[in-house]
Amino acid sequence: MNNKAHAESINELQDKLNCLIHPEWIKQDFDFRAAAMLEMCEAYESTPWKWWKAVNLDKQNMEVELVDTFHFLLSSTIIEFGKEGSLAILLSLPEEHPVTKSFFYIDDDIKTYQQEMKHFIAATITSGMKDLWDRWSFLWLALGKTWDDITYTYLIKNILNIFRQENGYKEGTYIKDWIGADGKRYEDNVMAWEIAESLPFDAGFEYNLKETLTSTYLVTKQAI
Repeated sequence: MNNKAHAESINELQDKLNCLIHPEWIKQDFDFRAAAMLEMCEAYESTPWKWWKAVNLDKQNMEVELVDTFHFLLSSTIIEFGKEGSLAILLSLPEEHPVTKSFFYIDDDIKTYQQEMKHFIAATITSGMKDLWDRWSFLWLALGKTWDDITYTYLIKNILNIFRQENGYKEGTYIKDWIGADGKRYEDNVMAWEIAESLPFDAGFEYNLKETLTSTYLVTKQAI
């Protein structure tokens, strides 16, 4: 990742979210590695691994789960190395996929991609932070994504996570399945992405996304 401003912004946004959950989050014994491991397990669930039923590859949900994994990896990195150390690690990660015979895209070799996901899951227990970031970066790039994508996707999910906290997520009163324009129920992740894609990615993006999330969520609350 070679955009220092974006990396610094992501660092600050993560700290802001974590402080909203607990003002002294760095001093708590939160197991961010376990959280990253479980988010990667959820990403694995979006691959066709069940031999007893038909399951399609859901790359959009994989993107969401990999970004969730990113949140927890970043939190763990800030605790271990501080913000400056975290920034250094982010800036050291490859901007593009390596031009090697070992690199592949998920559509070309889903089985090997699944193996790499399992290696990441195991590494959350046994490996150092730099190894985890290298493994995560490989999975992100092999999904066909870039660091520009993570900047955009991270911002969406960060805004949604803050919205959740401000609307009772920690207390258990938050409604996660929202009512869409067609009257059907959709998970807030899906709704947030749909809303974000309808908005211009400009200086007003963050404000407009928050406002639209608020008005859309209000429709769901009023329907209950």
